[in-house]
Amino acid sequence: MKAKELFNSSGELKHKLRTVSDLINHLATREEGDSNYSLLLGSGASVTSGIRTAGELIEVWKKDLYERLSQDSSCEDGKYEIDSFFDSKCASWFNPINPYSSLFEKRYDLPSQRRRFIEKEVDGRLPSIGYAYLTSIMDEGFINTVFTTNFDDLLNEAFYHFSNKRPIHCAHDSSVHSISITSKRPKIIKLHGDYLFDDIKSTLRETESLEQNIRDKMIELCKEYGLIVLGYSGSDRSVMDVLDFLVKQENYLKNGVYWCLRPDDEVNHLLLNLLWKDRVYPVLIDGFDEFFAEAHSELVSDYLDVENNIKQSKVRKTIEEIVTDKPNLSSNPVISKDIEAIKRINVRSDIGKFIDGPDSETSGLSIYDVRNLMEIDSYIKKGELKKATELCEEFKASSDDPRGKSSYIRKLIELSDRQGNSSAAVRWCSELIGIDRYDVGSNLLSARFKVNVRERYLYLKKMVEKIQYSPRLYREAARSGFKLIQSERGSKDVSLDDLMQLVDRSINVDPSLNNDAWSLKFDLISYQEKNGGSNIELSEFVDSLYNDNSWSINAHRMKCNYLVNNCRFEELKSVIGSLYEMYEFSSSARRCAIDDCLLGVVNKVIALDGDKDSIAILDRFFSKHSVENKGVEYQLARGNYELGYKKNVVKAEEICDEIRVKYDAEEFIHDVFDLNLSVEVAKNGSFDVGNINFDFYLDSLERIRHNLVEDYYYNSRYNILARKGAFFEAEKDLDKAYDCGLPLSSYIINKTYLFLRAGEYQKVLDFVFSYDKDIADFCDDDRYPVIINTEFAKKKVGQPMDKTSLMNIVAQSGKDSAKICALRILGRDNESRKLAQSKVEANALNFINYGSWPVMESGFMHEINPYVSR
Repeated sequence: MKAKELFNSSGELKHKLRTVSDLINHLATREEGDSNYSLLLGSGASVTSGIRTAGELIEVWKKDLYERLSQDSSCEDGKYEIDSFFDSKCASWFNPINPYSSLFEKRYDLPSQRRRFIEKEVDGRLPSIGYAYLTSIMDEGFINTVFTTNFDDLLNEAFYHFSNKRPIHCAHDSSVHSISITSKRPKIIKLHGDYLFDDIKSTLRETESLEQNIRDKMIELCKEYGLIVLGYSGSDRSVMDVLDFLVKQENYLKNGVYWCLRPDDEVNHLLLNLLWKDRVYPVLIDGFDEFFAEAHSELVSDYLDVENNIKQSKVRKTIEEIVTDKPNLSSNPVISKDIEAIKRINVRSDIGKFIDGPDSETSGLSIYDVRNLMEIDSYIKKGELKKATELCEEFKASSDDPRGKSSYIRKLIELSDRQGNSSAAVRWCSELIGIDRYDVGSNLLSARFKVNVRERYLYLKKMVEKIQYSPRLYREAARSGFKLIQSERGSKDVSLDDLMQLVDRSINVDPSLNNDAWSLKFDLISYQEKNGGSNIELSEFVDSLYNDNSWSINAHRMKCNYLVNNCRFEELKSVIGSLYEMYEFSSSARRCAIDDCLLGVVNKVIALDGDKDSIAILDRFFSKHSVENKGVEYQLARGNYELGYKKNVVKAEEICDEIRVKYDAEEFIHDVFDLNLSVEVAKNGSFDVGNINFDFYLDSLERIRHNLVEDYYYNSRYNILARKGAFFEAEKDLDKAYDCGLPLSSYIINKTYLFLRAGEYQKVLDFVFSYDKDIADFCDDDRYPVIINTEFAKKKVGQPMDKTSLMNIVAQSGKDSAKICALRILGRDNESRKLAQSKVEANALNFINYGSWPVMESGFMHEINPYVSR
């Protein structure tokens, strides 16, 4: 019979029913702060934490055993027929009063098998919000002892996550006798043992009675206390016999037994008999989480103060589970209010960075400074930057601790940057360095606000002379100098030899391959090879690193990049195979790092033309490999793969829409824009993309500007504005990107492209002429696009073209895309279109890329559209 039928207005036990408020009042009434009640928890408490109930497992096991014992492999019979089978055919071992234990024993023969099943069932489960309320109530002493029939460790985990107290945890009969009834520490007693051990009690024989020591301790602890039962069906004799004995004794359970039930819970005959006894009262509740939410609100506080006790990084994942609210507990008003409060403090980003360990920006700060910084961040999230600035200045002024003052200044630098006040940011940087002039992080932050790339490099070079033995400073100085060389060829301020020395100094101080100086050295050698040769062979450098560091993910990354750049796909497959082998024996964190490496390779391969080896690489990654975290980067790669290799526009559009709705994708907003653009072109077969919401992408880019490198920010704006047709604004942003370090070759190529798009053909010629000497020193891959744009502009204004240069591109270029454009300008349209078609067939993304080039002009690509059935 269901509980609601027993306790409604015509139910036989309606006179015994007590309310939740009654029970909470009894909990609140205590002498000298001591608890009046112990708690008995059953499996119902674990449902919202993702652990299946006994009832759910009974149905699964019944189905499995029915198929086996009845030899009916189809198992199409209904529940009634299956239940009848167990009642009539399995009476020798099946106990309908305690189906869980009898089915469990029949389904798994050995104790070790039962333990492994339970271990798998509880693995990875995290405490629901109800456990957070319960631990807070226990911290305040309203409940001191919890008995539980559950094998999971959720309550102990909850103490670890949400409390500074550590409970006495007992799962062994031999050790329970040492627990003192007078101890103030919270106590957790596992009545049937712990899933970590084979001697858990789960079968009929095992649950017939409790171990003597546990039974005695339960009786002892119930002498002076009442008992609250929650989530427990009362189906095993071991516990029910003890309770039946205790309620008959005058001196035990003096404060009564309050048995909490949900309206739809089934009441078995053992429990029904107990409920008829004196001092035993039923209480109807909505559920475990809901009851303790209400109890916490009345007994402790209206606010679940999660943030005050956050100490371990593991709490982040738990909080994420709570705010996701998969069991939909927010329908309860108390829980809804607290979930919203937790969401507002945005644990995923705010608390996460406070608990990331010794390298965290708040490491070593007082709890007051941490709270203050969180309050400032709450105003930032609401967009109240002025209020956040005023508050931060107040906290800084009142801080005597240099570490706290530094943290407030860093926040003021961020706020100034967000508000576009670079002069204030520079002023705060100076004050930050004044606190510790040798702090590397402060000097690097200050370098970020230098006006141009030369000034930034010279500043860091000066810092290198002052602050020695910092691998990070050496590396960042070299990186800044590399940008200067790329943006100003022949600069007197820096040479590639200077940069190589800085990189080598960084590696000498920190030779581990986790030092990104190795990747920077790879880039420097690659650049030298492209522009006149290098003293070091890139192939030898990569092979040496790879062969000497066979388990290094970074060594694999550089090897893969080298092979992709040289289109050596057969060898690339072997190196990627090595990564997959490592994956099988790696921790979750290392698997994520391997996935990042694989994703970087895959993105490079997607941009190339598909042959059988490159297609095999992509198909294996997307079809056979299970990625640990399928975040934004993965989804972007998948979208481009679907467009380029599967020609599945519908799927690519679904992925693009999902990214915008489901993910926090602002960090990748430029890449999302590119995918959206590609989808629109493929879907409409037109390069007119005016229906894209350009302002959405520009606004998103603006919101994260403070997190972006300046040249990347301006170059991203340029790309979006150029496709929008806002050529004047795009040109200004391109100029700013160049000032901030955009390579000269990219600047010239992009600017000539922009002028062509705007129909300003003479500007192309004048602009190229002003950089004539620089362009002559470009490598072929950079010089050929400039030649193509220049010759096309000449054709448009009626000037004589340099056909020899175009013919050289056709004959010598290793890039078919350059040949296609040169042939098009020369008027050899059939050859151009035939080559373009072969490239589009190899990778449909080429249709989208080529179609946006002014040289190709309207209509030229239409007849080779791969997304149109012909």
